[in-house]
Amino acid sequence: MCKVSILVPIYNVEKYLPRCLESVVNQALQDIEIICINDGSTDGSADILQRFAASDARIKVIDKPNTGYGHSMNQGLRVASGKYIGIVESDDYAAPEMMERLWSAAEAQDAEVVKSNYWLLSGEDNNEFYELLRGCRYGKIFPAISEPQLFRTDTVVWSSLYSREFLLHNGIWFNETPGAAYQDVAFTLKVLACAKRVYLMKDAFLHYRVDNMNASIQSKGKVYCDCDEFDELWRYLSERPDAEQDAAPLSAIAMHRIYQWNYGRIARKFRLEFLERELQDFRLAEERGFLRQEHWPEAAWEHVQQMLKEPETCWFNTYREIQRAEMLEQFFLGRLRKVGRIYLYGAGRVASSVLAYMRSKGIIPHGVMVTDEVPTGTELQGLTVSRYAPVLLDREDLILVCVKDTDQYSILRQLRQDGMQNIMSVNSEVRACLEQ
Repeated sequence: MCKVSILVPIYNVEKYLPRCLESVVNQALQDIEIICINDGSTDGSADILQRFAASDARIKVIDKPNTGYGHSMNQGLRVASGKYIGIVESDDYAAPEMMERLWSAAEAQDAEVVKSNYWLLSGEDNNEFYELLRGCRYGKIFPAISEPQLFRTDTVVWSSLYSREFLLHNGIWFNETPGAAYQDVAFTLKVLACAKRVYLMKDAFLHYRVDNMNASIQSKGKVYCDCDEFDELWRYLSERPDAEQDAAPLSAIAMHRIYQWNYGRIARKFRLEFLERELQDFRLAEERGFLRQEHWPEAAWEHVQQMLKEPETCWFNTYREIQRAEMLEQFFLGRLRKVGRIYLYGAGRVASSVLAYMRSKGIIPHGVMVTDEVPTGTELQGLTVSRYAPVLLDREDLILVCVKDTDQYSILRQLRQDGMQNIMSVNSEVRACLEQ
């Protein structure tokens, strides 16, 4: 038995896979096995795996047809021999000390689960600390159900270490739904329902790639993936009445948060239909006694109660919201198609998202501008990024200010002072419409 089995699920990630594997094989904790599950990749991922496996005996490669994330993870769990299970997804990478720090904490605390925060990674090296566990108890051992805030956090599986014996004893597996997404939801909530010894660390070790994380869900087959996860969770808890009694009400809070997040990502054409499913699922949760107000955030509780008591009002408000978003998008596109040259002001995550949307509509900006000096040759999706200079612009050029809302005021004010008249603020409300 090794100390940690690291599961690496892989599907068509040749661009990021080498960095991921390098981070895993170079862990300070050497007594590990690395189980790479290739889920029928059709790019060069398999060749990369074989190259790494040939130079490190700790790497085990499972090649299988494309059957989905849940099946891949369960395959890895079945062959794992480590005392603990860690997960590093193939487009992310781990800090060298990650497994050693998590393993040391698990051993010292006799923990079933150790969870940590993580870094948001955009581009190649733009990292931002994300406190997933904000508001939770750090440095203490406790049962998960005694910390309701844990059930309100994102259901991520890859910033943690799990006791393999704990997972097997409690029958905790991933939901195997081919082609589905978000299959970490039921797994995470099963873990929280059963874990009696949880330990949280404020440090961050995993670099989680967030490129295109806000892309909308355009496929109907992806709309109800989270619903499938909660169906699986309720099935699991129904077979464990002791866990269900405390964990189901807390998981209902998680269901509301995740459904609202999902609602914000699905294409507008699916939203009314999804609302009907949401109403159905919360009616069922109410009938089962899972809705208990004591741990709910006030606004979330009021929203659920309104859905249950005034479903017609919720339906109409959703319809009106969809109609308004469609009108705003058409206004945005109409303005873009009436001008000659278009410039984006900003070259970060916001600008990248707007540029991707414009390209999908066949609209190519003339260039990208930023406030500070930039190295020669800097590009954003193939467009040259240059320092803003009013003398290079024509008064008829349209400038789209594509930065965070908090940074827009100073830029808009400066553009006005420089005599620019054709300006459009691509604020969060506009972006929400474009990403649907």
